[in-house]
Amino acid sequence: MRAERQLLGKKKARIYKDLYKKDFVCLPANPMKIAYEKEMPLHESAKEINVGMWQNEYESAAINIINCSDDAMKMSVSVSPLLKSDGQKIDSSKTFTVRRAHYVMASEIGSIADALILQGEKAFEIEPGQLIQIWLTIFNPQLTAGYYQARIAVSASRSNGEHLPIETIPVNLRVYKNRLPDKIALNTCGKLDYSRLDKIIGQRRYARTFLLGMNFSAAKKDSGRFGDVQWMTDAWKKVFASWLKNLVTHLKELGIGYDRFALYPFDESIADEYYDLARLIRSIDPKIRLYANSFGKGPDEFMRFRNLIDIWCLQDSHIVKHAEWFKIIKNFDTQMWTYECFEPMKAQQPYSYYRLLPWRAFQRNQDGAGFWIYYYGLGFEPGAVPWNDTLRPHGFSGVVYGSKSSPVTGLTENIIPSRRWEAWREGVEDYQYLYELQQAINRAQATDSEAARNARKILNEQVMRVLGNPDDCDNVYEAREILTETLLKLTK
Repeated sequence: MRAERQLLGKKKARIYKDLYKKDFVCLPANPMKIAYEKEMPLHESAKEINVGMWQNEYESAAINIINCSDDAMKMSVSVSPLLKSDGQKIDSSKTFTVRRAHYVMASEIGSIADALILQGEKAFEIEPGQLIQIWLTIFNPQLTAGYYQARIAVSASRSNGEHLPIETIPVNLRVYKNRLPDKIALNTCGKLDYSRLDKIIGQRRYARTFLLGMNFSAAKKDSGRFGDVQWMTDAWKKVFASWLKNLVTHLKELGIGYDRFALYPFDESIADEYYDLARLIRSIDPKIRLYANSFGKGPDEFMRFRNLIDIWCLQDSHIVKHAEWFKIIKNFDTQMWTYECFEPMKAQQPYSYYRLLPWRAFQRNQDGAGFWIYYYGLGFEPGAVPWNDTLRPHGFSGVVYGSKSSPVTGLTENIIPSRRWEAWREGVEDYQYLYELQQAINRAQATDSEAARNARKILNEQVMRVLGNPDDCDNVYEAREILTETLLKLTK
């Protein structure tokens, strides 16, 4: 098998060499697109990387490095100091994080460059005909508004030690006057281990809401966790009420009031069992908030929850399918979130599935979004989380990788992000662009209704443009620039 791969790689290298006329090339790439190991980029692309961002924001960029020779090479990547237009020089290590996209097996679509391993300036091997994608995470909260430039340098040497001419790619960075707040407008979710609740809360003091999953089900009810008594009998209710009151008291002692937690008893269900439990919880303590993530069987089932549920988190695809049901629940005057859960997750496009979900949430006036699932935890299935999807029929859904189960040696991080995880972060920040402009429009309505009307038209046009072209990963960057310029003009 290895001999066949080497032969195929050399054949690919000859094709690349005929096209690019070099021993290796460096091509800027859209970081939101999946990089397939089997595909060959046989076209010229941009010669530079252009990035526009707000202050205190993360941005992503990528370059594809291709070995066009028939010899294995050793390469390394470095970034020059960042130079501001006024001559100020900034240490690039405080702005750029260099990662290498490692190929993993994804269910149904094969080998993709998804795990983003911290690389820095360490050398890496690249075989003949192989494509390695380098990922740049750009973040420096100290950068002020202005224009900056840097250069990415790629050094290469043959197996005999011969050094090849260094390839460089310019990076043009524009930082706007706008600043992304530390607390983002969009609510999104993370998974907690409740056996260590105090520790988890202590580590995540920044969280606005702690969503306490209870893992009840219509079939198993509470699975006997509240005593060996029948569900909803007086004896069971007494034990549950005592536990619930103690939980509220304990959370209060930790500084977590009613506005910072919600109970999540049943997953994707509003069956009779949830209805009975919701009424019981309301009778015990009406201040406790409840969360639900299902339309159930429709209005006949969800209408009875009108005064019981405080956060409705409805599946994105179900909202599209049942638009009329969604309109009804929107009138309940509760928090509205959304999420998605399609398998296999790695086969979903990072851009349309992850990054655009917050855009769809904004369009529907929802203030929360998430997806299944962030991370299984190393104990979920030893040695299989989640590098090799062939070990499960529908693959693994996590958007980060664990170092303890990694096929890669020498990792310096316990948790390795993926392209999908970075796409999600970009989408959360996109939401803030939309939110900030919407807030500015609302403020301007009283003083300059015409300017507010024009800005609202632009906002709606850009949302429609991005969501109307979910396969075009380039649209979002121009849309963000237009949104930013509109916001600057409106708040001048």
